[in-house]
Amino acid sequence: MRNDLTKARSDIEWSFILCAISDTKRAVTEHGGLPSSVFSNERLGKFWDLLKKHGDAITASNEISPTFYAEIISVTSNLTVVTTRIDEYSKMLWRGLYSSDMLTQARKMIEAAMKLDANACYEIALEASKVPPLDNIIIDSLGTISDGYKEQLDRPIKGIPSGFAKLDKLIGYLQNGTLTLLAARPGVGKTTFVAQVARQIAISGYNVALFSLEMSKERLWERMVSSMVEIPVIEIRRRSISKDDMVRIKNESDRLAEQCSRYLTIIDDCYTPSTIISTCFKLSPDIIIIDHLDEMIKPRGVEENMWRSEYLKEIRDFSKKHPFAILCAAQLNRELEKREDKVPKLSDLRWDGGIEQVIDICLMLHRDDYFDTAGSNLTKVSSELWIRKNRDGPNNIKIPLLYNLRSQWYTDDVDQSFISTK
Repeated sequence: MRNDLTKARSDIEWSFILCAISDTKRAVTEHGGLPSSVFSNERLGKFWDLLKKHGDAITASNEISPTFYAEIISVTSNLTVVTTRIDEYSKMLWRGLYSSDMLTQARKMIEAAMKLDANACYEIALEASKVPPLDNIIIDSLGTISDGYKEQLDRPIKGIPSGFAKLDKLIGYLQNGTLTLLAARPGVGKTTFVAQVARQIAISGYNVALFSLEMSKERLWERMVSSMVEIPVIEIRRRSISKDDMVRIKNESDRLAEQCSRYLTIIDDCYTPSTIISTCFKLSPDIIIIDHLDEMIKPRGVEENMWRSEYLKEIRDFSKKHPFAILCAAQLNRELEKREDKVPKLSDLRWDGGIEQVIDICLMLHRDDYFDTAGSNLTKVSSELWIRKNRDGPNNIKIPLLYNLRSQWYTDDVDQSFISTK
């Protein structure tokens, strides 16, 4: 039992430090009164004092050890840390300090009482009375919240365009601090869709961090170039293309790199919320895109149907303060394939209802040809993008899309002559 409590206290201390690194200005401003004595780990206490002194995590960590910053990231990568909940971690540390102080004062009082030392008892009681109420440590100002909201009202409408005009009109663009989930069965085109969105947003001049958990960055890049030249990836890999096509592919790769080099970063080695948050802290993106949720590493000791919603909540909470928008791809339950009506619904998400509470917008891709076992020679097919949840707008709305199977490219400007009818 004692070991469990010690580990829990240690986890809280490391979690607070990661929060302080993620938003040093806020940590020092709002929690600068937290003394280093709250940390049972002396190095963390020293780091906290140095962070308050320098206001920079790298400088503070280097004074302890050149590898201390990496140690913080390494230790916290094994924890489920919600970096925006620094208030809660701070409060727990204060409680730990108060509990320790109260036990110390109680022991002193007992010793003084046993000695019948009235003066000592009085001094101990006087010292204990100077401790302020715990609930006064954190004060939320509604006036500050109101002022910030009024400032937002005076600004122009902001949002990140996805590149799909009809979608942007219905959801009001991709907004900072909001989590949009794109769900579909494997092979329907989730990666194609999010990669296309990433490219379109980057070309528009927004910083995009694309976390490719399923594909290497090279394979994802190959798919993006393939869409531009309208040559299937498999033909490029088999080199069953002409010399002229090879030149065109190389030129388009250079052009795409030139278009997106300042605004698109592809990361293929982050599999936990902590590593994603740490990367976002360094990149300061306008939007992060995760492909896809089911490829993230499941934490030990967490129920199968709970960890995904916890992961998303942690990243979303971080995005509210920094801020950036989130688009995350995910797989749908295969049970929908047994229904006669195979159009996906919220109940087809692979997890319990917790995921529905976390996300702000839920988009679902559907293609009839995906379930056509007879196959088809069509190069362009109809597709549907369903808005199944929209926290601030209409729900259960269908947006018709056209999907080019050869170039793997979506468009919402549908030409009816290309749509496969069944």
